[in-house]
Amino acid sequence: MACRYIVLVNAPNFPDSSEATAYDMQFARLGLSRCVLLGRSKIYFSTDTPLSPLANGSVVIGHLFARTGAALQDALDPAAHKPIEALRSAVLKHCWGDYLLLHESKETGRLSIFRDLSGGIPCVYRVDNAAAFITSDISLATASGLYTRQVDWEFIAHCLSFPTHKAQRSGLAGISELPPGCTMTLDGAQASVTSDWNPWRFVAHDARYDDQATAARSIRDAVTSVVRTWIDTDGSSLVELSGGLDSSIVAVSTQGTDSHVVLSSLKTPIPGTDERIYAQQVADQLQLPLDVLDLGLEAATVNPAPPANSVAPRMGVLQHAVSDLLAAAGEHHRVNSHLSGAGGDTVFCYLSSASPAVDALRTKGLLAWTRTVNDLATLHNCTFWRAGGLSLKKVRSARAPLLRPDLSFVDPSRVALTPERHPWFDVPQDTLPGDRERVVGLAGTQIFRDITPRCGGRPVRMPLLSQPVMEAALRTPTWMWFAGGRNRAVARDAFADVLPARVLERRSKGTFAGYLGAIYQRNRSEIRTLLMSGHLREHLLLDVHALERVLSEDAPPRDQQYLRILSLCMVESWLRHQD
Repeated sequence: MACRYIVLVNAPNFPDSSEATAYDMQFARLGLSRCVLLGRSKIYFSTDTPLSPLANGSVVIGHLFARTGAALQDALDPAAHKPIEALRSAVLKHCWGDYLLLHESKETGRLSIFRDLSGGIPCVYRVDNAAAFITSDISLATASGLYTRQVDWEFIAHCLSFPTHKAQRSGLAGISELPPGCTMTLDGAQASVTSDWNPWRFVAHDARYDDQATAARSIRDAVTSVVRTWIDTDGSSLVELSGGLDSSIVAVSTQGTDSHVVLSSLKTPIPGTDERIYAQQVADQLQLPLDVLDLGLEAATVNPAPPANSVAPRMGVLQHAVSDLLAAAGEHHRVNSHLSGAGGDTVFCYLSSASPAVDALRTKGLLAWTRTVNDLATLHNCTFWRAGGLSLKKVRSARAPLLRPDLSFVDPSRVALTPERHPWFDVPQDTLPGDRERVVGLAGTQIFRDITPRCGGRPVRMPLLSQPVMEAALRTPTWMWFAGGRNRAVARDAFADVLPARVLERRSKGTFAGYLGAIYQRNRSEIRTLLMSGHLREHLLLDVHALERVLSEDAPPRDQQYLRILSLCMVESWLRHQD
């Protein structure tokens, strides 16, 4: 099962022992039957949540692995008894995993929590004078009386205009989320957050790979090592195989393990989503059966109940519809975890702009620019002059905003026009434009943990978002990813000998746009009722006239406007379930 825990700060300082005992009993009823002390704090956790002490008194929640495959204590031994800052640095350099690193200073009493880069362990918290807690699941705090749900309407206004952006604020008043790769330090009633892992370090000139072969080997080594470690750790996994490049790479990386692996793919009654022809080729090569799950239109609803641990309206119509299917498949095959190729497009630098040519020009000169422009022209099926002109335009233009708000169907006077600051948005002055774009994209992948189907409580491993893979990918210059007019070229080269030819060479991507369009048409009347009589309208956040105009049309909305309308439904649904 997924990690479940709650940390009560200064827990031993209850007014009397009966109150402490009451919390022990209460959390035990909620499935947190184990507890340990960390200085003045108390950690309650479930029996299937890994928790390990380190030599300096720190505690690790989750899974922490040494990169070399050595024993963890051996990898960290040089820093074992040094200050927490040195240990944290050693963990980042020599380890990876889905984990939290907690430490309380004996000298100062400060509590620090570091969350790993992949964000695999949820971590939300509230800090005030009355009740400070850190937890994986806000419902643990609400069920125990530590917190009462209350919507943060400023966050909702921000979420409407920047739906894929997240930093620290949540949709619940007083509840914050610790960003991946960051440390929260709690000193009394004061909390501060600092960034410990910086993506800009890995795109710096002295960190880049010089040749594509080296980059491909590093990508393959990182992906294969991470996937096999997760498979061996969990014992059995269901691989969510779409037939696309990214999920296929995850699937073929399971070769060589003795653990139980199941492949699963989705099909719908709408053309354009059935990718079984590609998924089956991967299954045949691995000599594993492919479990094809039928995702019918009746599986989707525009007013679903959000997960109990949700602190923001992130899960969409598709994710809610898929959730029960994957949960049932995992139960049927008796697996302990799910493996997903989530984030692969972004990690493997699937940029749609001409920025890689600019990066090549500024780094390698005119010949490299010419070659990259030609690669981009081939990829996008346009002329060399068109691709070159767009790249030169980027050279001359000023820096564009990191993120642009989506103001469709909302009142621009009431929603946010600038995004909340993200730890990775402090862009160094000499950063290449392509690197800038992909780091912003990587920040956007942090919502994947929120939108992932629940899978019956089993953990969902996202190896392509692990620290070793992300670092290897960032060290690979943007122009290398488009060599030969292929997107994600380095990843293709890295796994060329183990991927089926049709998967390796395919350029198209499956899409659920048609499925979601059918859901929109099928539920148009309910959508109108939901949005026109809901919390978003009551708080004057919607452009009611624009919405009514589109909802009253018989034909499907133009330019995939229905996707935006469905996302508004998910926000409204989340709000209604907070009452």
